[in-house]
Amino acid sequence: AKFALGTSTSRAALVRAGVHLADMAPLTLVMDLDHTLVHATSVVPLQRELEGPGASTFRICIAPHQPDVFWVQTRPGLKRFLSNVQKMGVQLAVYTNGIETYARQLVAGIDPTGKYF
Repeated sequence: AKFALGTSTSRAALVRAGVHLADMAPLTLVMDLDHTLVHATSVVPLQRELEGPGASTFRICIAPHQPDVFWVQTRPGLKRFLSNVQKMGVQLAVYTNGIETYARQLVAGIDPTGKYF
């Protein structure tokens, strides 16, 4: 049986009571895309801004026939963070106030193989 957390029960209390982590309902970590996982800008960044340690940079275009291009830089250490959280059995989800096309392209740039999202 999976144990879901209630408002009065913490995971730590369940562990102390002898419930194994594997028997608990998985946690979901919802992360904001913009300014948390990535920084996106329509201004072409300087070369030194593209070369942050542990970060990657990619471009997205919101609409096929639009000139709007966004330069996106991931937060340094993002891949390692996502990998470590996933290894802990936490489900990963993202949120943005941006449009769906923007969000899908960001997620594809962050996680092209669909390993995390």
